[in-house]
Amino acid sequence: MATKEKLRRLPSLPGVYIFKSSKGEVLYIGKAKSLKNRVRSYFTDSTKKSDSRYAVRFLAERTEDIEYIVTTTEKEALILEDTLLKKHRPRYNIRLKDDKTYLSIKLTVQEEFPRLLSTRRIKKDGSRYFGPYASAGKARETIKLLRRIFPLCVCSPSTFKNMVRPCLDHQLGICAAPAVGLITKEAYAEIVDGAIMLLEGKNRQLIKNLKAEMKEASKTLDFEGAAIARDRIEALTATLEEQKVVSIKGADQDIVAFAREDKRLGAGVLQIRDGRLIASKGYIFVDTLLPIEEILSSFLTQFYKTTDSIPKEVIVGATTPDSSFIEDWLT
Repeated sequence: MATKEKLRRLPSLPGVYIFKSSKGEVLYIGKAKSLKNRVRSYFTDSTKKSDSRYAVRFLAERTEDIEYIVTTTEKEALILEDTLLKKHRPRYNIRLKDDKTYLSIKLTVQEEFPRLLSTRRIKKDGSRYFGPYASAGKARETIKLLRRIFPLCVCSPSTFKNMVRPCLDHQLGICAAPAVGLITKEAYAEIVDGAIMLLEGKNRQLIKNLKAEMKEASKTLDFEGAAIARDRIEALTATLEEQKVVSIKGADQDIVAFAREDKRLGAGVLQIRDGRLIASKGYIFVDTLLPIEEILSSFLTQFYKTTDSIPKEVIVGATTPDSSFIEDWLT
């Protein structure tokens, strides 16, 4: 059991705590606004005797050593916790699959002519990432839809550099052929902006913008441009008809809920953009004993660290001691 002396020395500062077994195995890693208050809550007599959260008592009884790292801020604690979770993979922490397991959509906005890709690795390379998609099929389906409406380039940098004639994708109408100069940088940037709005679920604003473009093109007798805008509006409208309206206020929200059966825990995320349900994602964790309020913050940080698409509001069906961490980090 963790010694009273170590519990007594805990500082009232933000940081990360590590519970270890008698064999030195890392059992659990957590973060806290106050290390003293949070860690002691696991080991008080009242907790061990009467806490209805069996898993908390179970974990405390198996902890023989405590380590902690003080951080300057709560946000720093959150980042450090994530690093340590990847390194130690503690038995009693939940883990979404590794970042490389789920597909995300990548838009290389740092390039002169951004490319649209799918990837299993999130890098700090200046690109925009959207997802993750629990289903690889759903990610690829989204890319196909995007390219039908916004003909973005998908080729590798070397292929782009050595291109001498329009590719087959251009003939199919799903690539604007920037590699051979068939579209200006400014016109391509408009395509990229439209794709980002679609990926962010801002469909109604996007349709409004396209209608304005179509009207302006008609005024200047640019009938080809007007036809392109019209076709994009029709494709977007068809997509909207397939999406269920769940909020008449046109809200941007994620709804996160959990359900437990014995040691199995299910987590679900409904993603609502512009008042429409655009995606639902589900996860199953096995051999999970800790209560939902202990798990929630870890789930949220792991889920949102792999995406740029964070809504203004995240609704959760439980409370967590780390709510201030999550709110600061998400904003």
